[in-house]
Amino acid sequence: MIISLPEKFPIGTLKKQENNQAFIENGILKIGRDCKFSNIMYGLTYMMKGDRICYYCGKTISKKEMTLDHVYPRDFGGPSITDNLVPCCQECNNDKNNFTHQQYKEILLARQNGTAKQLKEEFYRQHEELRKKKMYSLPEHWIEEVKLSEIQILYLDSFNYKATKKYKDSKKFYNMYEMLRRPIVVDRKNNILDEFILYLFAKDKKLDKVPTIKLENVQIR
Repeated sequence: MIISLPEKFPIGTLKKQENNQAFIENGILKIGRDCKFSNIMYGLTYMMKGDRICYYCGKTISKKEMTLDHVYPRDFGGPSITDNLVPCCQECNNDKNNFTHQQYKEILLARQNGTAKQLKEEFYRQHEELRKKKMYSLPEHWIEEVKLSEIQILYLDSFNYKATKKYKDSKKFYNMYEMLRRPIVVDRKNNILDEFILYLFAKDKKLDKVPTIKLENVQIR
């Protein structure tokens, strides 16, 4: 997929080290190996979508009070990319919880006639049904199946990743649904950008193919 990017890289939105190692060239976001991918996505989102007005309630709040919400929730596969992030106040972020943007709008309308609780239960049931079908609550065109052997990891510090909470949660989720918790995010050359632990878990499970979100206009350099 092609994610939303500004024409030029925004100076001043990232840590100094990351700001010096990430830039946009010919429409491609090029990221240094030492940069944290999520920080880049957060900085770009605030630059393109603002950092003062809540996307949901429209209130103006201070920069310190602003948060970022995943339009498609993390718990149901949502990646941390510019197309899935919006600035919002903490109150709306908490209230939206694990619902998609469209579902949240329907819940807000349902509160007017007192049917919000039933609607929430129905949406959770729908999410659960998707999991049982080994599907994510994401646009289908975002995801593709990629051979695990084609995904590259440029560097990996030596650590006991199997002892991490992310790995244990990934194992528990897989044992329940026989699918990865989220798609693995890679750049245009299949270098991994996000979900390292999921990649390592899939490798330990000797999976042949994995759900992947490939960012065609992002490249690790």
